[in-house]
Amino acid sequence: MTRRPEASIRCGLLLAGAGHAHLAVLRSLAKRPLRGFRVVLVVPESRGLYSGMVPALLAGRASPATATIDVLPLARLAGIEVVLERVATLLPAERLARTESGIEIRWEACSLDLGAGVRRPDGIDGAHLVAVKPLDALVQRVSEFASLASRGRVEPTVAVVGAGAAGIEIAFALRERLRAVPGAGVLLLEEASTVLPGGSAEGRRVVARELARVGVEVLAGRGRIDLRGDAICAHGTELARPSLVILATGSTPPALLARSGLALDREGYLEVDRFLRSTSHPRVSGAGDCAVLAEGPRLPRAGVHAVRQGPVLAANLRAALHDEGGLREFRAREKALALLSTADGRAIALRGRWASCGRPWWWLKNRIDTAYVAGFRRLGTGDGTATV
Repeated sequence: MTRRPEASIRCGLLLAGAGHAHLAVLRSLAKRPLRGFRVVLVVPESRGLYSGMVPALLAGRASPATATIDVLPLARLAGIEVVLERVATLLPAERLARTESGIEIRWEACSLDLGAGVRRPDGIDGAHLVAVKPLDALVQRVSEFASLASRGRVEPTVAVVGAGAAGIEIAFALRERLRAVPGAGVLLLEEASTVLPGGSAEGRRVVARELARVGVEVLAGRGRIDLRGDAICAHGTELARPSLVILATGSTPPALLARSGLALDREGYLEVDRFLRSTSHPRVSGAGDCAVLAEGPRLPRAGVHAVRQGPVLAANLRAALHDEGGLREFRAREKALALLSTADGRAIALRGRWASCGRPWWWLKNRIDTAYVAGFRRLGTGDGTATV
């Protein structure tokens, strides 16, 4: 439910953000509402694109309608109030949050699933630059570019800066989107010496092979990349003059964390324990891209980990409000399966040192992604038997 919020709100549970982990919390509360406690969700938009399906959207193989999750039906089922704003200030010692418009929210327990921003290196800026987040802005900008390129209104050339998993999937998607456009080119740039930095040798080999197969040009190990006017440069040497530049250069933590007084890691992300609670303020929990485990493996910022955190977070938030023991521990999987779409009916599977590419992996990825979104929709329309 949404309505004009009061200037001051008191609640049992404040949920800030609607990432994968909080979607699992909403699903849990929709199936079994938290009786006796007012729950408030603060999120800038009620509808959001599911990140797992964004490559299909960019490739023109899916529509936004099939990849969108709406939190309002889930909130209605759970009796949760939705405030369409962003949390601007968090004061955990006072159990207080303020939104950008100045609404004060006092809470007994708080959970953060705010995502992360995109790191913008010095020297990269320009009118034809778009970051991978927010996702809806990326999808709209690529759609506009593809339309202009197909009509010959702009040169059909695009550069993706950053060859991590996100940048790789975007490069594959754009190559497919521009496949029928004469003279189209997709350039993937990486400051490190290889694509998929931090990945296994076999994973890098398979990814490089598949990029070459579809015709994505890779420039890696050229050093710092700059965008000067219309030109992409490295060490003063012009590499290309693309019509569109997509920034996939890693993440940055939400700005409000730096001012919160919460314990943070060296990069500024929220430190949480194995129960997904802040290591300094246990009434604050966190999950997804904005949080890191204080002990245990350093997990990549991937949706698969946030999805697995969701049920643990939901159970522990219930326990915190009811002052119950028996908290659930989140057990991280360092070698979780990652599936990268090549946008042509195939996908690359990565797990630990192992890698493979083929149509069965695309089938599996498509099944997982479509079932994930459809599950929330069925639950939102009142089918309480739906599972994801």
